[in-house]
This record gives sequence, structure tokens and C-alpha cells, in this order.
Amino acid sequence: YWVSGGSTGQMSKLNSSLRNVDIQNTRRIASFGAKFIPPESHWHFSANFRRDTQDGSNALGSNFVTTSSILPAYFDYSTNQVRATAAYNLEKWQVSFGYYGSFFQDANAAVTWDNPFTPLAPGAVQGQMGQPPNNSFNALTFSGAWQMFSNTRLMATGSLGHGTQDSTFLSSTINTQLTPAPLPRSSLDGVMDTINYALRLYSSPLPDLNLTADYTVNKRDNHTPEASYQQVITDTYLSDYAVNIPYSFNDQLGRLIADYSVLASVHLEGGLSFDNQERVYSETASTQTNSYWVNVRANPFSSMTGSLQFTHERRFSPDYNPVDNLFLPENPLMRQFDLANRTRNQYRGQLSYAISSQWNAGVTAEDNIDNYDASSIGLTQAKDFNYTLSVVYTPIKTLNFNGYYTQERNSWRQANSQTYSTPNWYGDYENTFQMAGLSAEMRDIKPGLDGGVDFNYSLARGMTAVYTGVAYPAFPNITMRMQSLSLYAKYRFNPKWAMKFAYRFERYHTTDWSLDGVTPSTIPNVLALGIYSPDYVVNVISVITQYTF
Repeated sequence: YWVSGGSTGQMSKLNSSLRNVDIQNTRRIASFGAKFIPPESHWHFSANFRRDTQDGSNALGSNFVTTSSILPAYFDYSTNQVRATAAYNLEKWQVSFGYYGSFFQDANAAVTWDNPFTPLAPGAVQGQMGQPPNNSFNALTFSGAWQMFSNTRLMATGSLGHGTQDSTFLSSTINTQLTPAPLPRSSLDGVMDTINYALRLYSSPLPDLNLTADYTVNKRDNHTPEASYQQVITDTYLSDYAVNIPYSFNDQLGRLIADYSVLASVHLEGGLSFDNQERVYSETASTQTNSYWVNVRANPFSSMTGSLQFTHERRFSPDYNPVDNLFLPENPLMRQFDLANRTRNQYRGQLSYAISSQWNAGVTAEDNIDNYDASSIGLTQAKDFNYTLSVVYTPIKTLNFNGYYTQERNSWRQANSQTYSTPNWYGDYENTFQMAGLSAEMRDIKPGLDGGVDFNYSLARGMTAVYTGVAYPAFPNITMRMQSLSLYAKYRFNPKWAMKFAYRFERYHTTDWSLDGVTPSTIPNVLALGIYSPDYVVNVISVITQYTF
């Protein structure tokens, strides 16, 4: 039997009460589709259905004010998606109409658990947490293109979406000793409408000049009614009222791009963009992002191509303020990294060289430098550098080998405050990723038979350091190592019917100091599961068949 305590050290029967649990899940995906093209018709029709189900258990954090537990929580999700399109094509214009629907269902409305610690207040012996609610989203889509002149083309896309979420609310608490105010509504009655459209005009007014102009709008209107709910803190005590916040936004992006052929082997591209985002119930009512870029592409030899691009981007929030109606107030000096003023300089280069008719090699590199010059609390700077080396060998027309090596390093500096004031401690973070791969593919091994093999290796390392004015040892590194091997064979029985057989092996190993060695009693006020870093081997066999009517 279980003996509770004020801490894990005071749980006298803890070790004898522990039981092994499996943290695992099963995912099943079923999908089918059809395409119909009537004979001698300009119409094309297609429809697709996909059902995705997931069930099992995961590790879920729960707490009672100052004590916490890691729970093995059961879940059972299903998502049905439907797509249908009808397209009409002519020589100078094309148009397509479509429908998309997504329907999510959760078989479990809540997770309920017993408090393993001595209750901090009368009646706080059980806790309850809501799970993702049932919801649906429907959208009508449109796309079209018109060849206005021989050198000018107009393209457009658009969609109207409607999302709802009206699952019945759980009770405010299952603690019978508490009597919170009645819920103002029986469900959220959540309603959200989306409008998305884009226009693009492409023209070549001169033989050596190409112009592209586009305008995109992405809008979300949240019509969910607002109401005031009395807060119950972890089934332990009553607190103030809070109002649900129906976030909305309107994002408008405009771009202009010019591509000019300076010489037969040299192209100069330049562009500028303006992005205005307006928000409701956010830290800033609007952000404006202006950017420009210059790109030089050259083909000095028939066997060599390369490009070099520089981009400068500036994001500005003219009226950044903390949100007033949050349950806990924000430090007025804090800036969220995705809304704060930011200056970014990006350098990107690419070079490809055909060594011979059989060998081709390439290299790409990109460097991003971000500066958050108006952020006292929050992310203040970030850097990201990556490069890729690749090689392709084609000894014969039906056989090719590919190899690559990629390295990426990104780092961040974050300023923080323990006193709800100016910065007094800092965090430095750095991640390094290395990936390498080899693959081979051969067509027509024998008539109708193709095959291939693909091997990939990945290594990642995360480093964290904290500076407070007092010497602290650095956190141990977090590492991830993965190897995967894939084999496939595809056989075409006839021009209409083909089958593909595939096998995938994957080995995954990680080390994480926040999990490894943390037993159920390691942390006094946290009852942990004793989970170790993920370490697994998986084998997947798949069979795919395709038939064209």
C-alpha cells in the first residue's frame, strides 16, 4: 500500500510500492486516394482520405502547488483528413477548386490521479487535467493561373477556413472541499475563421530582365466568446478570475524581385519585401519587417555554377507592452524573441562543379547573425552557421551513388532576472549537429525492377552554461546519436501496376542529464518515473502497391 509524505524521502513504502510501467505508443495510418481524368476532357478530379490513430501512454507532468509527479498517462487520439479537388486546364489558363477537412477526436477527456504527497490543503487528494479537446477544421480552396501575354503570367491562390472546438468543460475542480464560482459556459464554443490568399505576377519586359511581384495575406479571426473563469490552483485553493483570450492576427507580405542577365554567364538578382503583422491581445499590436537582398549567380565554365547572396532584415515593434490580463505579470523589460526588434544579416553561398561526366561535387554554406538590440530581458543575440558537402557518382546511366556531409552550429545568449528587474544572470546555449549519408540507386536491375540502399548517420550535442556572478559548473552535455539503413525494391508488373517493398533499420541513443540517474526519490518534491534517455532499435517493413486505372 502507498504511504504518502511531505517529500519523496518521507514516503516510507516508496521502494516497495513502485511498479514498472511501459511508456509506449502505437500509430496506425490508413490512406487511400483516387484520380479521375475523363477522356478528351479538360477536367481533372481527385479525392484522398487519411485516418491517423495514436494510442498508448506518455510521461505527463502534474503538480499540487509545490509538489509534482510524472505520470504514465494513457491517450487515444484519432484524426480523419479529407481532400478533394476539381481542376480545369486550358492552354492559357488553369483553375482548381478544392475542399479540405480535418476532424480530431480524443477518447479521453481528462487524466485523473491520486496525490502521492501529503495534501497541502483539505480535500486535495486527487488531481485532474484536461486532455486535447475534440475539434474540426473545414476549408474551401482555390488556385488559378492566366497567361496574360507571352511574357506575362498571373497566378492566384486562396482559401476560406472555419474551425470549431466545443467540447464540454470539465468541472473547475474535483476537490469537494472547494466551492468555486459556477462556470460561465458549458463549453468554450470556440470559433475561428481563416482567410488566406496570394497573388503573383511574373513578367519578362526585356529579354534579359525578369520581374516578379507578389502579395500574400494570412488572416485569422478568433470569434470565441470571452468569459470570466475563477481559477482553481491545482485542486488546492481558489484564486482570482481570468478571462480567456481570443488571439487574432492579420499578416500581409509584399515582395518585388528583379533578375537581370548582366552577361550570358552572370545573373544579378535583387529584391525587397515588406511584412506587416497586426495582432489582437498580444504584446504588440503590430510588427513591421523590412528586408532586401542581392544575389549574384555565375556560370564561368560549362562545368561550374555558383551563387553568393547577402540579405539584410530589420523587424520593428513600435508599441511593445506586456499583456495586462495575464494571471502572472510579465517583467516589463522582457521581449519575446519572435516579436522583439531584431536585425538579421544573412550570407549564403553555393558552388557546384562537374569534375567529369561521371563525377559531380558541390558545397553550400549559410551564416545568420541576429541581434536583438532592444531586448534587456530575453534573447539578445543568436548565430547560426551551416555547410554541406555533397558528391554524386554516376558510372552508368541507370546507377548512381550519392554522398553528403552536413554540419550546423547555432548559439544563443539570453538575459534573465531573478528580481523582476534588470538582468542579473545570463544563459549561453550552443548546439552542434553533424550528419553524413551514402546512398545508391539502380534502375532496371532487370526489366521492371528498381532497387536502392540508403545509410545515414547523425550526431548532435547540446551545451548549456549559466553566469550569475558566482562560479557554477557547466551543465553536462546532451547528446544524440542515430544510425539508419534503408533498403527498397520496386517492381513494375506492367505499365499500370507496381509494388514497392522496403525495409528500414534505425538505432537511436541519447544522453540527457535531466533524465539519466533521476530516480523516483532523487528530487524531494518530485515523484519521478525513473525514465532514462531514449535508447531504442526499430525495424520497419513496408509494402506499397500502386495501380493506375
